[in-house]
Amino acid sequence: MSRKAILALALIATLTIGVGSASGAVKKYPTKILVADFTGTANDGILDGALQTNSKCLGPRLLQVSRMTASGFKVVDQDFSSANGAWAFRGQFGPFPSTLKVQVAKVKLRNRRGEIVGVCKPDTVRFTLSPVT
Repeated sequence: MSRKAILALALIATLTIGVGSASGAVKKYPTKILVADFTGTANDGILDGALQTNSKCLGPRLLQVSRMTASGFKVVDQDFSSANGAWAFRGQFGPFPSTLKVQVAKVKLRNRRGEIVGVCKPDTVRFTLSPVT
């Protein structure tokens, strides 16, 4: 093999390793949905809580709440979390007891050049909501 061919192969190998290590530099941040409180009635209630995650991933994050029906989950409401990670939904959550599902979407964090530097992981929490006594 000629010296130029060996240098070309070394350059290609260096670029391949460099690209592989750059893609591995993306940080992944777990997200946990915390459900705090429910007030109201089965026909008009407010459900609220917060996100527990890295400060870069708090808000705004798209969330939605769904209620189990005979034909599967039906979306009751969707909204974005605040800059501090707080969220709230308003809607018809009954009849009680009802099974609810709250989901937060995945978000990709980008730098000024548009490169992905972090990923805020999604989360889903399911629970049964009983009437307030």
